[in-house]
Amino acid sequence: MREKILNLLKEIRRQPLTLEELKEKLGIKRGLEKEVKAMEEEGLVFLTKNGKIALSEAYGYELATIIKATSKGLIAQVGKDEEKKTYNIAEENSMGAIYQDRVLISRKGTNAHVYKIVKAYDGNIVGEVMFGRHSPYLHPLESSFPLIDLDSKKMKNAQEGHRVVVKISRRLPRIIGEVTTILGHKNDPKVDILSLAYQANVPLRFSEEVLQEVEQNIPSEISYEELKDRVDLTERLIVTIDGEDAKDLDDAIECHKNPDGTYYLGVHIADVSHYVTKFSLIDREAFKRGTSIYLTDYVIPMLPHALSNGICSLNPGVLRLTKSCEMTINDEGEVVDYEIYDSYIKSSQRLNYTEVNAFYKGKHEFEPDLAQMLNEGLELSHILRKMKEKRGTLDLDIGEAKIVVGETGFPVDVFLRVQDEGEKLIEDFMVAANETVANHIYWQSLPFVYRVHDKPKLAKLNEFCRLIEARGYNIKLSKKGIHPLELQALLTRTKDDDIHNVVSSLLLRSLAKAVYQTENIGHFGLASSCYTHFTAPIRRYPDLMVHRLLKQYSERKPSRTKNLEKDLEFECSMASL
Repeated sequence: MREKILNLLKEIRRQPLTLEELKEKLGIKRGLEKEVKAMEEEGLVFLTKNGKIALSEAYGYELATIIKATSKGLIAQVGKDEEKKTYNIAEENSMGAIYQDRVLISRKGTNAHVYKIVKAYDGNIVGEVMFGRHSPYLHPLESSFPLIDLDSKKMKNAQEGHRVVVKISRRLPRIIGEVTTILGHKNDPKVDILSLAYQANVPLRFSEEVLQEVEQNIPSEISYEELKDRVDLTERLIVTIDGEDAKDLDDAIECHKNPDGTYYLGVHIADVSHYVTKFSLIDREAFKRGTSIYLTDYVIPMLPHALSNGICSLNPGVLRLTKSCEMTINDEGEVVDYEIYDSYIKSSQRLNYTEVNAFYKGKHEFEPDLAQMLNEGLELSHILRKMKEKRGTLDLDIGEAKIVVGETGFPVDVFLRVQDEGEKLIEDFMVAANETVANHIYWQSLPFVYRVHDKPKLAKLNEFCRLIEARGYNIKLSKKGIHPLELQALLTRTKDDDIHNVVSSLLLRSLAKAVYQTENIGHFGLASSCYTHFTAPIRRYPDLMVHRLLKQYSERKPSRTKNLEKDLEFECSMASL
């Protein structure tokens, strides 16, 4: 339908049509309104002052996003990534547009003027309440937003110095907003964290409807009815290893060395898909959130706590439903056999990285069976790491800060979070499981969700080379780009140089962004030919998608492949934002 509309409007060029005229010329009676609305939001068409539909390009208009405000006006961006261009908009040519609005512009050289606001920004604006001579106003934290007059009747008793969330209620003749939430005084503890969350339009709480669905449908304990058709793993030595403050435990492991010299690795992941069914209110909310967000001492979960910290979390000593990926791995780090199936476990212990790392340094003890498993697990971890290094996996080794918050809610210390043997072991095991699951579906040629990382753009690599050459380092580039092994060798050469962290950061900026998609193009950073995310369904929505697909394919449920691929492509695009 869209193609027909565009072709017709291109033929008549600057002759706008009413909706009825468009229907008559196309011979379409229903469904046109929705398509025209979508095309208007994408900037393909616009409505004239008398309500007629016109082709944007025929009038020289194109869709842009206001990305910044300056003292001289606004800056608008057209296009994305390598094709993006920016234009200056003087205040008198802005038509009342503000930061983050989507607008139709006409341009001349590097300047442009706004013809129409296509989609006005209607998200949160966070700032400090101030009082002028006659009325209150908001001073936004984001400097690109203008000062906003506040409706004195809709202040929620906010006082000067309060950090608040505001929604714009009127644009013209001047911008007026109303207070929707008071976050606290600007000097209160945690108010900055709350401000960041609201600025990003992240919902901090779940709706009453979602919580009601949780209460009605989510059990607090496993029933024996749910254990049918699942493999019982409760007698095995299976443990979780996480940070000391982690509460959403979605992965558990077991490992031992086989008599023939190979290794057995079992990765058992919380079966969130058993509880979060497609299109339920919980699922819709999880899809909207996309991931859990971890802030200093505060977590904004993807799933309500009854799921994330409760029935799905692999807490010790309780029955939990899981999806298991069992692998047999040889001394070259190759998976020579595997099995993926539904199971249930009872975690033997909840270990943390601090004690596991202390054990590996001879400063902590575990009972003999667990000690043996951890030691043989470390052997396998080193084998897997060596295999990844051999193929070219990039270890950017960029330090991460850990902020310690005191009892008063204010930061009391900051230190570098070290990734030691315990953390690396879990990372190695999770990567092995993710690759095994990805290959399992890939070779069946079924629609799937892949985590892909494209090769870096040559232009960015050239800029990276120019920067490191100043310190005497160089890498070999060809017209086809570069192999990860070459970049890995560079990181190894700079390991003992004081600019190693700078090189790692610059390289990271030069790489493409990893995304989710249905076409497998491999993962450049991991030097992996086939990769997905399977191991964290409590906190990442794509992992939940993967679990559902595994279940659907294992049950051989019929599906309309074209519709499934289309749905997955949309969900992947949203998860990659």
